[in-house]
Amino acid sequence: MKNTHKYTKNLFAGLLVMMTLAAGTTASAYNAESDSAAANWDTLPERSIVIETNLVNSINSPYEGVRETAIFNAIMFRSQNPEVDTTRIIQSLNALLSAEDQPRIRHKAHIALFLFENDNFAFLETAEARPSESDVYRNGAELMNTTFLSVNEANQ
Repeated sequence: MKNTHKYTKNLFAGLLVMMTLAAGTTASAYNAESDSAAANWDTLPERSIVIETNLVNSINSPYEGVRETAIFNAIMFRSQNPEVDTTRIIQSLNALLSAEDQPRIRHKAHIALFLFENDNFAFLETAEARPSESDVYRNGAELMNTTFLSVNEANQ
């Protein structure tokens, strides 16, 4: 029963992140004072600032499910918008690595940082549909292991 409650709590927290991201990305467009402001919302810099802020806030959330979902969403956001400056997301992920109690979330944050810092999103570009969270982390971990193994072999 305790695990079911924890799962439900994490699922609810993850859904809360998704709703926060969706609400944050649309709120500015609806609150625009003029048509020109609403038209500017469609530009990537305006939209990316709001999304990045929502992701950073979610990564710093006190809820495990929110943090876990935010890490995945940050990976997907970066893979689809490589030109966007994601320095604040990287800083939040670094802070999460040192403060996180849950090994599962720390591991996912470590994979995300590896992908961000090495700009290794090619495996996501070849996917025909949006990959599942488990596929992203599995492929990211394999890429990370391959990279570290090849560096170790080159140094021997």
